[in-house]
Amino acid sequence: MDVATAQAQWMIEYHDWANARLLRAADGIDATELVAPRAVPCGSLRGTFVHILSAEWIWRQRWQGASPAAMLDEREFATLADVIVRWDAEQAAMRAFLAELDDAALARPVQFTNTHGVPQTPVPLWQLLLHGVNHGTQHRSEAARILTDLGRSPGDLDADDGQLGGNATIARRGFMDVATAQWMIDYHYWANARLLRAADGIDATELVAPRAVPCGSLRGTFVHILSAEWIWRQRWQGASPAAMLDEREFATLADVIVRWDAEQAAMRAFLAELDDAALARPVQFTNTRGVPQTPVPLWQLLLHCVNHGTQHRSEAALILTDLGRSPGDLDMALLLRERAAVA
Repeated sequence: MDVATAQAQWMIEYHDWANARLLRAADGIDATELVAPRAVPCGSLRGTFVHILSAEWIWRQRWQGASPAAMLDEREFATLADVIVRWDAEQAAMRAFLAELDDAALARPVQFTNTHGVPQTPVPLWQLLLHGVNHGTQHRSEAARILTDLGRSPGDLDADDGQLGGNATIARRGFMDVATAQWMIDYHYWANARLLRAADGIDATELVAPRAVPCGSLRGTFVHILSAEWIWRQRWQGASPAAMLDEREFATLADVIVRWDAEQAAMRAFLAELDDAALARPVQFTNTRGVPQTPVPLWQLLLHCVNHGTQHRSEAALILTDLGRSPGDLDMALLLRERAAVA
């Protein structure tokens, strides 16, 4: 199981691209709005920005042999400009680090201690890099919610919104193997399951109640994640549906779960039939308006699908937490630790 350096570069390019969209949307924000308390895990917009930045910094430090005893302190960043200056420096340091790697380095396990000084089970660098990008997606979703509430929506942060295929060299060279694709889908359904367990027993009123999220409600968010999986798998298998699933077809959480279980089985069966070469082949499809899209390698679309799920799971997690039903940590790193403990 392995990720090529070209693919790692592509993932970091997406990560930096999405961060830049957030920071542009926040341009001109005043200090009061930046630090105002918000109903997000990091407490404020500044807290969320600094948390994403801090995670990038601390993981890079670990990959380069250091184990910092603490994350960055958000109080060191009085203004958005302070955040941007440090983030620009971190982006340069990350890209310099990646430029020195070869494919073998990405496969080597990383040894480090956590911020409590406890040694962690070594994990291959490529998995930690995937976690870093996925972690950023989770918290970018929270920052996007705050910015949208402030009338500063960053727009679509999906990996296919002008970023997929944007680097022709990486599109030709970078690809994942089937084992890596399976691992990513395992994470995707592991995280979905944590959300659905947290929602167990929720009544129909709470399920459809209007919420300040793009999909309008908890049901809308669940069905949107499910629908994206379904429509992408259909495209990968040669069909181009004209519409996403209709959330009105799902009256209860049980209806959602039944359809999601069926979709998971279909997705896993599809992946089981692939070889590595199939993941590198471009997928031709039309969007829901019937417009042909530029072909993109299957591995990139699969990355997008998992990343898209992470973005909207973050929104569902906020709703569930508001209802006293927090799903707990959805970080990819938690699954890595669970599997390492079993192994």
